[in-house]
Amino acid sequence: MQHPSKTILYKPAQAKLVTGVIICRHEMKVRNEQHHLFSCEMEQWKAIKDIPTASQASTTSRLLGRLYSMGVIDPKYSSKAKTVKSSTC
Repeated sequence: MQHPSKTILYKPAQAKLVTGVIICRHEMKVRNEQHHLFSCEMEQWKAIKDIPTASQASTTSRLLGRLYSMGVIDPKYSSKAKTVKSSTC
């Protein structure tokens, strides 16, 4: 049985949101909301990355978690996570 508020009909060429992932022309893409949160967290991380305890900071953990989850959708974010991890004191 379909739930009326969860059923969305898309046009064939329209980007589709499926469980937090955008599917557009047979490609998976990260949602704009995740890009925005990533950008904000990256700015916060840049402010603390050279502090000796930055690797234990919640900002770093949040950023790495977001990058790893985005990396499941688009592998370029996995490499960014490795860069952040290696650049954090």
